Amino acid sequence: MCKTRKNHSQESFGRILKNNLFAIGWQMKIAPGYTIYTILITVYHEVLVLFQHTYLVAYIIGCIEENRTFGDVLSFLLSVATASFSIKLQIRGSIALYGPRH
Repeated sequence: MCKTRKNHSQESFGRILKNNLFAIGWQMKIAPGYTIYTILITVYHEVLVLFQHTYLVAYIIGCIEENRTFGDVLSFLLSVATASFSIKLQIRGSIALYGPRH
């Protein structure tokens, strides 16, 4: 019974993947700029979350251990937020500049 369930699960995963790729293909035909933008923003967001949960937490803990001021931590966080926002605007600007013309 476990083999049947595993095979069924693999078939379901394959079918889901095939359906998702089909839908993405249609979306690329209809709105390629929006599709690329959505994929880029999603990937960027996930990388940013990974960065926030690893490096920034380690930096804050290091500042606490070294008795740094709150201003040091705040200035670092503001610089990361500014860089993050500017990268997001760059992605948005690139899609607007090189996206489809109507």
